[in-house]
Amino acid sequence: MARLLINPGSPTAWEVHLKPGPNSVGRGPANDVQLPHVSVSSSHCQIIVSDHAAMLRDLGSTNGTFVNRAPVQETELHPGQTIHLGDVELAFYADLPPAPPIPPRLDPLAGLESRAPIGTDLSPPQGTPPAVKPARTTLRVPVAAPVPARAAAPVAPAEPLPVSGQCKFHPKTPARFFCPQCQQFFCDLCVALRPVGGVKQKVCRHCGAECRPVQVRLEPAPEKGFLERVPGAFAYPVRGVGVLIVIVGIVLFALVRWGQACIAFRTLRLMAFGVILEIFAGGYLFTYLQSIIHATTAEERELPDLPGISAGSFTEDVLWPFFRLLGLMLLCFGPALGLAVWFLLTHEPSAGLAFLAAAAFGCLYFPMAFLVVAVLDSFPAANPLVVVPSILKVPLEYLLTVLILAAAFTFRWAGNSLIAKLFPEGSTIHSMGGLFAMLASIAFVSFVTLYLLIVGIHLLGLIFVTKKQKLGWLNR
Repeated sequence: MARLLINPGSPTAWEVHLKPGPNSVGRGPANDVQLPHVSVSSSHCQIIVSDHAAMLRDLGSTNGTFVNRAPVQETELHPGQTIHLGDVELAFYADLPPAPPIPPRLDPLAGLESRAPIGTDLSPPQGTPPAVKPARTTLRVPVAAPVPARAAAPVAPAEPLPVSGQCKFHPKTPARFFCPQCQQFFCDLCVALRPVGGVKQKVCRHCGAECRPVQVRLEPAPEKGFLERVPGAFAYPVRGVGVLIVIVGIVLFALVRWGQACIAFRTLRLMAFGVILEIFAGGYLFTYLQSIIHATTAEERELPDLPGISAGSFTEDVLWPFFRLLGLMLLCFGPALGLAVWFLLTHEPSAGLAFLAAAAFGCLYFPMAFLVVAVLDSFPAANPLVVVPSILKVPLEYLLTVLILAAAFTFRWAGNSLIAKLFPEGSTIHSMGGLFAMLASIAFVSFVTLYLLIVGIHLLGLIFVTKKQKLGWLNR
């Protein structure tokens, strides 16, 4: 029986038995093995199980198929190998019988003719009458009479197999074998193969006794709900090297502020320089926030590494993300901007009220639109037919997340306003102490803003992790 163990060595491990013949694996619900993860393609690969072998074939997946960390297109699978489909790890196990040996081909004429020495004339001497062919004689080989089959001895009923626990040496992995002498459970990696009478048997590595297969009972770990994960989200930005990443984020905010100041000078050269700074900082920040969503959906507990930028990846990692961010902002706040222009031109109270309503709707719409674009990696997915029903499906969780994000931007606006009042001279301040105080205030406001922003983005990812079945994005 061939089988796959998904997420081996983790509390969420679960097992799938493969049927004989082709088994499709992918994110879509039509697959035989469905892996609802954003890094897995809709039809990722195919595992073909035959009587004596199993073949793995990639189906043109986006993130590739890897066996023992090596990329493959088509290969034969062997028990114990690990398979990676995107960010999902699988382990392949099988009890396939060995292929029958091919019998050697026999020459029916071998040994039936004698060879004369080279150069010997085998023709009869002249004058000799032709020999008379003897009559063909048929040899009859006596055949032994069939021996009557002996009645099979009654087989004692097998003892009931114990229900599997966890492996002794790998507590997070379910055991598949039980050593009757050591009275311990072991997984596939903790038993040895030993040929006995031409048949390979699983034996205990400690005492050498034959291990018995056991019934596997995989109990999925109880998943935490969204509200249970909220307290841990506030520690997420400072786990691992998160503090250093937050410091880099403060530098990005400083670049955004610097770019805005350059644009405000209204000279062509400074405005061009300011636009370049805005594109770089905004695109890079959007890319990193999107990677936080991906890390959260992959159940990673620490902040992802900062994306590297090279000359070849600048367009993909900075330029296109900036235009995607700009497109999202125009989609969400474009109506509010149009109503603001209308109010400034007409000064009608109804235009002002419509502007406030459109701005509030844009603030409520933007986080969910950002989440669906990050998860599905598709800008058209931010259309109202997807975003609005998704908000209505998770109203409490989404409202809490929006409040955290609103607190981040409100704190930044209030902090910058307070700094402008405390240091009206700005960067032209003459006191060195005053300059350091102003820079420290800007750094503090940027730190708190980025901290709350990362917490809010992480909560967005947790909404998808805990409510992905209700949202139903992967079934489209």
